[in-house]
Amino acid sequence: MSKRRRLTYARARLWLGVANVGFWVVLAVVALSLDWPGKFFPTQPLEGKKLAISLATFLGAYIALQAPFDFVGGYVLPELHQRYYGDFSDFVTNWIRGVTVQSAIFFVIGLTWLSKSEWLIALALGWMSLLLVCQSGLARLIGDFHSRGENAWKSMDDAFTGGIAGFPGRQKAIFVTGRGQRLRAMDERRRHHVQKLLLPVAGIVIATSFNLLGLLLAAQMVRHPLQSVAGLVELALWFTLWSFVGLLILPSLSRPSVYAGDYALYAKGVEEAEFQYYLKFDFSQAGEEERPKWIERIFHPVPSVANRLERWGRVPGWAGGWHAARYAIYLSWSGLSLLNRAVHCNIGKPNVWVLLPCD
Repeated sequence: MSKRRRLTYARARLWLGVANVGFWVVLAVVALSLDWPGKFFPTQPLEGKKLAISLATFLGAYIALQAPFDFVGGYVLPELHQRYYGDFSDFVTNWIRGVTVQSAIFFVIGLTWLSKSEWLIALALGWMSLLLVCQSGLARLIGDFHSRGENAWKSMDDAFTGGIAGFPGRQKAIFVTGRGQRLRAMDERRRHHVQKLLLPVAGIVIATSFNLLGLLLAAQMVRHPLQSVAGLVELALWFTLWSFVGLLILPSLSRPSVYAGDYALYAKGVEEAEFQYYLKFDFSQAGEEERPKWIERIFHPVPSVANRLERWGRVPGWAGGWHAARYAIYLSWSGLSLLNRAVHCNIGKPNVWVLLPCD
């Protein structure tokens, strides 16, 4: 008999993400079907202390229901697979800091929706723009980083890959320290080419447009006044379902930009052997350098190492939008999506709640 293949860390996180996303999707469907927002939250506008308590109750319920998934994704799985470089107290400290900051932001976003819901488009675009402007600062506030210069961050969590943060026109590349000069040089070249091709701008445009459409549709489905906490909870639940749609379709718009970035390196004379060396250090795919096609097509905005090597040197077609799927997850904070930290790459990992893993 052949030995059963051991579940890799990447695949274990994938199934945890499926369970976490599925939990929130089912909960949203049931809650909307049975009108739990109208049964458990005020359906009329509130002010002052009553409003604060009601909104805090909703956010507290979200924290409590997400906490078991965060614990498994942020501590149990990394510990089992020897991917955690701290102790339990480090996890708890980082998690509490991340949850506290995010909840405070959600509270303020919720208050603006309750008070100015008639300005839906302006509010949605305003919050997404502000989240982009504050992206690098917010990532530092929520995550546990040690900076070595403005654009070089050290993270004990190997899920952190750096990225390209900020509002279009003022974006900056952020790199991970400790990878060595050879890898750092490749990171810099690749992200320089990606920015030069305006792929991150395309990703932001796709993500912002997708979220804006979702919020407009969600607002049309809400039965209770949007000025009430019940209406706000309804909006969040409908937008959560829309975010689920994004998890299914946006990865297919993101993967072409990864190939386009790879081809930019090829066109600049990078040898295949050098590229292979570079991909060896993609820790986010450790143990799963190859994937079944259907898993990659549905769940992964970054192609597998095997697929990137197989496509090396090929002229890409449409370049898509660089990490449109993961920009959309971060920007879904603007509509209080409950899936914002339920995906396989960031469950329980505050270091990648704002700057999600990228190529």
